[in-house]
Amino acid sequence: MRYAISYISTAKTTLTSIDVKELLDKVELKNNSQNITGILLSSDTNFFQLIEGEEDVIKELYTHIQKDSRHSNLIKFIDQPVTKNAYDGFLSQVVTAQTRYNDKNLTQYLHYIEVLDTESRIAVRRVIEALIV
Repeated sequence: MRYAISYISTAKTTLTSIDVKELLDKVELKNNSQNITGILLSSDTNFFQLIEGEEDVIKELYTHIQKDSRHSNLIKFIDQPVTKNAYDGFLSQVVTAQTRYNDKNLTQYLHYIEVLDTESRIAVRRVIEALIV
């Protein structure tokens, strides 16, 4: 069964922009190789992630994410099965002041939430828009 978990967290202040970029690249490569799909955004001092895949794999990954010392204050707002797969891979990106709003990126990010129920989709859309608009 496909499963989705989404959360937002606060990055540790000791993370440099290079650290964040390396983290995002590593996560994207690893998740794509393990058939984990979704999105990971870093904006200012926040991380937003939506991961989707086989339930046991996603729950195990989230357990590791919770223990990761590079962030704190995790707030999980989606933890549910999904009935269809809207993802075509895993995307990670740093959102900066220069790239904060990009219509193409917003459209792409919102594509990734189509598998969610209406209430969850609205919540995730608000978080994504808060990070990039």
